Amino acid sequence: MSTGNSQVKAKTPAKTPAKTPAKTVWVLSMFFSPYKAVEYSIECRSFVSRKLAQEAMRREARRLYKNSDIIQEAEDKYYREYETEIHFGESEDGPDYRREFGYCEIKSTKLEDKESGDEVPSSTDEDSDEY
Repeated sequence: MSTGNSQVKAKTPAKTPAKTPAKTVWVLSMFFSPYKAVEYSIECRSFVSRKLAQEAMRREARRLYKNSDIIQEAEDKYYREYETEIHFGESEDGPDYRREFGYCEIKSTKLEDKESGDEVPSSTDEDSDEY
């Protein structure tokens, strides 16, 4: 005769994936166009809060502005700071290809948990890149 203490494990309900709210991130975009450049640079960074993004925006805009000898030597340089963007450079009214300038801006966006696939044409011809 068995007098053992048998334990019965209760079944745990299967976990159903909970719908998590979309996470908001702040994206800092930094643009810089050197003097008479054919190419320019755009760099983006993502942050978990607006405050972090604003601090980085101010720091990066100031770094780009200060590190440009052409901007620093210009008599008509400018640096305009707004809540979510900063514009800087030389000769604000001059043609873009003849001056150094840049801007930084932050925008909020939601992280996507799936790709929508909207507005992407399908192609049966693998050799064609045309739409």
